[in-house]
Amino acid sequence: MLLSIAAFSVAAFALTCLPAMLSASAEEGTSVPQDLLDLTIVRAPASGSACWNSTLDAGSPLKPLPSPVCAATFSATVSKVLDSVPEGAPKDTLALGIRVDDPEGRSCWLICSVSPSQHPAHRPSALLGDYFLCGTNKSMNDLPGDPAKASVVIWFPDFFPALALAARAGRISADLPSLWIGCIYPFSETSVCSEDAAVICANLKSSARFELSSISVDGEELAFVGNCACVPPSNGPHDVSVSGVSYAALFPARITQTFYGLRL
Repeated sequence: MLLSIAAFSVAAFALTCLPAMLSASAEEGTSVPQDLLDLTIVRAPASGSACWNSTLDAGSPLKPLPSPVCAATFSATVSKVLDSVPEGAPKDTLALGIRVDDPEGRSCWLICSVSPSQHPAHRPSALLGDYFLCGTNKSMNDLPGDPAKASVVIWFPDFFPALALAARAGRISADLPSLWIGCIYPFSETSVCSEDAAVICANLKSSARFELSSISVDGEELAFVGNCACVPPSNGPHDVSVSGVSYAALFPARITQTFYGLRL
């Protein structure tokens, strides 16, 4: 009887302490037992050196790219005349649609518009099927000439709110390094380019589930989807801080870890 009580007490103590142990911070390269995260950095080279120009064509609005672009390297300069709106284009903003493909053969359309008030949304379309829409808060650049034009650079992280919504709906993978873009829907003048990128992914050293809640490089917060973010490559050194929730134990536990002196 006494042994049973003692065993129960030890088990209860272990369950009580486990979340607290997992929530401690750690730094790469130390011997601290709570050093629980792995950080993977993948270099994504540009897909060719050229840029591809497109405009809205109401008769054939979907524009396949000459060759697929690694999604992490995607960027586009979108321009429009301020006092005219091409048919099918949003009336108040600049926007771009992209078709994202994953290794499992799934694909979905994402649309990003320059609109700070546009929350992620899942909408139907006769042309695209279901698509996922989000907004980004970016300032426009005025272009010289008459009539007046404005432009903005949209790159793949601007689509992350829509991509996260699509991933939760099971329509596309959230594994950022594996995604490709093969077709765009230009709402106005669009120049698509591919630029070198570094993809940063955080995971537990165990096979348990980990949900990223923030990631920053040298104190600057990055947009992320799944457990990954992407940045322009740099030889560094850089400090990368990661925060998230581990589901390795019976109770969710928060982990914060900083990796020092990394080259991106």
